Amino acid sequence: MASSVPIVKLSNGFEIPMLGLGTWQSKPGEVETAVKAAIDIGYRHIDCAYVYGNEKEVGDAIAAKIKEGVVKREDLFITSKLWNTFHRPDLVKKALNETLANLQLKYLDLYLVHWPHAYKAILVHDLCQVKSSREQNPFCLRNKDKFFQVECHPCLNQMKRLILQGQSKNHPLLPSWLCFRKIMGHSSLYQIDRGNIVIPKSANPGRIASNFQVFDFKLSQEDVQLINTFDCNGRFVPMSAAVGHKDHPFENVEF
Repeated sequence: MASSVPIVKLSNGFEIPMLGLGTWQSKPGEVETAVKAAIDIGYRHIDCAYVYGNEKEVGDAIAAKIKEGVVKREDLFITSKLWNTFHRPDLVKKALNETLANLQLKYLDLYLVHWPHAYKAILVHDLCQVKSSREQNPFCLRNKDKFFQVECHPCLNQMKRLILQGQSKNHPLLPSWLCFRKIMGHSSLYQIDRGNIVIPKSANPGRIASNFQVFDFKLSQEDVQLINTFDCNGRFVPMSAAVGHKDHPFENVEF
């Protein structure tokens, strides 16, 4: 089943749909229905993470839609993320295999380092227990092809630091944290008109459908420039638990 979502070609030759479904904070019991609805609507890009705690349900939804014949695996672009407790090289493969098992997949299309700062590799069920245990990330940004997910919205448009630099180096920007309800209803459209990949999150099928309806009109360049003036360095996700860590991404940097 074809999708109407525009495709962006990455620097490594792979292609990624410009609009994806976020699954952060989608509760167990809701996320499977949400992913199924998204795939039926036409989403082909699903953004996941180990720390979200819901990859098994996401995997059930993907498997169901493949079994129904709605999509094939190669139609989908699935992203997940390596959590901070698994940065040690000997733990990466184990973490990846666990995510693949949860998602019932043989491969991921994109595997990101969730945050650049590592936490102590201890086995606990409550991930909040490791937030104050810090280790150096041994491989942060070593990969030649760099893809970043960032907080990005009209109050933090990332124009100077990331978007212009990323475009000049052909490193795509994936604004995953788009604070729609805190900012404005058309934040996703604003990002798309700037050439960014967007990952709106919702577990409500109606909202998932409305978030998808952004390709039949465009903002004018004047509108985009006006919205750019809303920037006030308004970061909603400062990752304050990692303040003091040598790899904390927001310290001593003018974002």
